[in-house]
Amino acid sequence: FGKDWMDKKAYDHRKPNRLLKELCEGLSIPFIDILDFYERIPEPVLRGYYYVQDEHWTERAHQHAAVVLADFINAHFL
Repeated sequence: FGKDWMDKKAYDHRKPNRLLKELCEGLSIPFIDILDFYERIPEPVLRGYYYVQDEHWTERAHQHAAVVLADFINAHFL
């Protein structure tokens, strides 16, 4: 399989998170969708959050996610 084996326009990349959110809401479990935060980041900044060769997060992206998750945990569990 090549990198583009799946039609990204046809794939709903939000579906897994949406289903998990619905499940959590039904069980009254706090849920955070990190994609909500990353989709608000300006494109030029966001480019520095992913490695070009494989689209995994860079250290900078992990640091941002850590801050977002820490804020969520502090707000809902502490």
